[in-house]
Amino acid sequence: MREAGPRPLYRTPDPDVGEEPPPIDRALGLRERTGNGAAYQAALLAAVHEDPRQIDCWAHLGSGAFERAETDDSALAEALGFYQTAVAVAERIRNLGFSGLATF
Repeated sequence: MREAGPRPLYRTPDPDVGEEPPPIDRALGLRERTGNGAAYQAALLAAVHEDPRQIDCWAHLGSGAFERAETDDSALAEALGFYQTAVAVAERIRNLGFSGLATF
């Protein structure tokens, strides 16, 4: 990194603006409070339908589907779809000319 010299900083756009906790935190809190996996998944799906930029929600949906893959033959393909969507969203929102350091 030092050999490359100074590079511009890039800040990833924050889809969570305001006083409310991010959708992923609300979904995780719901799961923790209630232990209801179906409500947790519904909260994640609602979040990505409201704002598809919720990469963490896509990843958690993928993890949930992956966990079901041992007993559900279609779940592995579902998990892959969720993970691929997370990657596609990340690629879409990043600066195409990015070659610097990211700040979060």
